[in-house]
Amino acid sequence: MQMKAFCSEFGLSPVSRARLFVERRESDGDDLMALLTQPRESRGESWLVDKPIEYARSARLITQAAVDKVAASIKKFGFRQPIVVDKKGVIIVGHVRLRAAKKLGLTHVPVASVHE
Repeated sequence: MQMKAFCSEFGLSPVSRARLFVERRESDGDDLMALLTQPRESRGESWLVDKPIEYARSARLITQAAVDKVAASIKKFGFRQPIVVDKKGVIIVGHVRLRAAKKLGLTHVPVASVHE
Protein backbone atom coordinates (compact mmCIF):
# COMPACT_ATOMS: atom_id res chain seq x y z
CA MET A 1 0.00 0.00 0.00
CA GLN A 2 1.24 3.49 -0.78
CA MET A 3 1.92 6.29 1.67
CA LYS A 4 -0.83 8.38 0.07
CA ALA A 5 -3.41 5.70 0.91
CA PHE A 6 -2.23 5.63 4.52
CA CYS A 7 -2.54 9.42 4.66
CA SER A 8 -6.13 9.40 3.48
CA GLU A 9 -7.02 6.41 5.67
CA PHE A 10 -5.99 8.26 8.82
CA GLY A 11 -6.45 11.85 7.61
CA LEU A 12 -2.78 12.72 8.05
CA SER A 13 -1.28 15.91 6.69
CA PRO A 14 1.69 15.54 4.31
CA VAL A 15 4.03 16.77 7.06
CA SER A 16 2.72 14.23 9.58
CA ARG A 17 2.86 11.51 6.96
CA ALA A 18 6.47 12.31 6.12
CA ARG A 19 7.48 12.46 9.79
CA LEU A 20 5.76 9.17 10.49
CA PHE A 21 7.55 7.31 7.74
CA VAL A 22 10.94 8.95 8.27
CA GLU A 23 10.98 8.29 12.03
CA ARG A 24 9.71 4.73 11.79
CA ARG A 25 11.14 3.49 8.48
CA GLU A 26 14.10 1.64 9.94
CA SER A 27 12.61 0.07 13.04
CA ASP A 28 8.89 -0.29 12.35
CA GLY A 29 8.45 -0.05 8.60
CA ASP A 30 7.26 -3.62 8.27
CA ASP A 31 4.74 -3.13 11.07
CA LEU A 32 3.31 -0.05 9.35
CA MET A 33 2.76 -2.07 6.19
CA ALA A 34 1.06 -4.78 8.26
CA LEU A 35 -1.24 -2.13 9.72
CA LEU A 36 -2.17 -0.95 6.24
CA THR A 37 -3.10 -4.42 5.03
CA GLN A 38 -5.36 -5.29 7.98
CA PRO A 39 -9.08 -4.76 7.66
CA ARG A 40 -10.05 -1.40 9.16
CA GLU A 41 -12.40 -2.85 11.76
CA SER A 42 -9.68 -5.08 13.22
CA ARG A 43 -7.37 -2.14 13.92
CA GLY A 44 -9.48 -0.17 16.35
CA GLU A 45 -9.06 -0.54 20.08
CA SER A 46 -10.14 1.40 23.13
CA TRP A 47 -7.35 2.13 25.62
CA LEU A 48 -7.36 3.77 29.02
CA VAL A 49 -6.33 7.40 28.57
CA ASP A 50 -3.12 6.84 30.57
CA LYS A 51 -1.88 3.89 28.47
CA PRO A 52 -0.58 5.67 25.30
CA ILE A 53 2.94 7.08 25.79
CA GLU A 54 3.83 10.46 24.33
CA TYR A 55 6.81 10.39 21.96
CA ALA A 56 9.55 12.06 24.02
CA ARG A 57 11.55 13.38 21.04
CA SER A 58 8.61 15.08 19.36
CA ALA A 59 9.75 18.42 17.95
CA ARG A 60 6.24 19.83 17.92
CA LEU A 61 5.30 22.40 20.53
CA ILE A 62 1.72 21.73 21.61
CA THR A 63 -0.02 24.89 22.73
CA GLN A 64 -2.94 25.08 25.12
CA ALA A 65 -4.93 26.75 22.35
CA ALA A 66 -4.45 23.68 20.14
CA VAL A 67 -5.55 21.37 22.95
CA ASP A 68 -8.62 23.54 23.62
CA LYS A 69 -9.57 23.55 19.95
CA VAL A 70 -9.28 19.78 19.59
CA ALA A 71 -11.12 19.25 22.89
CA ALA A 72 -14.01 21.36 21.59
CA SER A 73 -14.06 19.31 18.39
CA ILE A 74 -14.04 16.00 20.27
CA LYS A 75 -16.82 17.23 22.54
CA LYS A 76 -18.94 18.28 19.55
CA PHE A 77 -18.20 15.49 17.06
CA GLY A 78 -16.49 12.73 19.04
CA PHE A 79 -13.24 11.13 17.96
CA ARG A 80 -13.05 11.15 14.16
CA GLN A 81 -9.52 9.66 14.04
CA PRO A 82 -7.87 7.23 16.43
CA ILE A 83 -4.55 7.87 18.12
CA VAL A 84 -1.93 5.86 16.21
CA VAL A 85 0.64 4.06 18.38
CA ASP A 86 3.59 1.78 17.68
CA LYS A 87 4.04 -1.72 19.11
CA LYS A 88 5.40 -0.28 22.38
CA GLY A 89 2.39 2.03 22.85
CA VAL A 90 4.31 5.18 21.88
CA ILE A 91 2.19 7.73 20.03
CA ILE A 92 3.04 8.22 16.36
CA VAL A 93 0.11 10.50 15.57
CA GLY A 94 -2.35 12.02 18.04
CA HIS A 95 -0.49 13.80 20.84
CA VAL A 96 -2.96 16.70 20.83
CA ARG A 97 -5.95 14.34 20.73
CA LEU A 98 -4.63 12.53 23.81
CA ARG A 99 -4.13 15.77 25.74
CA ALA A 100 -7.60 16.95 24.69
CA ALA A 101 -9.13 13.69 25.88
CA LYS A 102 -7.40 14.11 29.25
CA LYS A 103 -8.66 17.70 29.46
CA LEU A 104 -12.23 16.49 28.83
CA GLY A 105 -11.85 13.86 31.56
CA LEU A 106 -12.34 10.92 29.19
CA THR A 107 -11.33 7.53 30.56
CA HIS A 108 -10.78 5.77 27.21
CA VAL A 109 -9.46 6.83 23.78
CA PRO A 110 -9.66 5.08 20.39
CA VAL A 111 -6.28 3.71 19.33
CA ALA A 112 -4.95 2.12 16.16
CA SER A 113 -1.91 -0.06 16.89
CA VAL A 114 0.86 -0.55 14.37
CA HIS A 115 1.64 -3.93 15.92
CA GLU A 116 -1.12 -5.89 17.63
